[in-house]
Amino acid sequence: MLVPLTKSTKMNLRDIRNRLQFLGAFLFCWLYIPHLLIYTLSKQKKVIDTDVQQTGTRGLGLKGFPAFLFLLHNERYFRNVFYFRIGPILASMISWIRPGDRYFIISKT
Repeated sequence: MLVPLTKSTKMNLRDIRNRLQFLGAFLFCWLYIPHLLIYTLSKQKKVIDTDVQQTGTRGLGLKGFPAFLFLLHNERYFRNVFYFRIGPILASMISWIRPGDRYFIISKT
């Protein structure tokens, strides 16, 4: 017999999923070493920080570097915006590690 999920149970499951996704981002942070170096040396760092704040981290309460790492690992659209911000040359060198969404294209104009 299946028991219907209540609202609090759904919230708990969502919270567990989000925490597991953050754990995955933390465990695979070695993949993002080039991304993190480019982020720290980028002239667009303030704009990227604004993108991180606008995107949000699904109620985890993350800010700054952990939020950036979480979004790089879990959000393909955020990766596209990040690659757009750092420029086409740097993006082509590191985007093969974690590609963005193929159908979400930001126009140069």
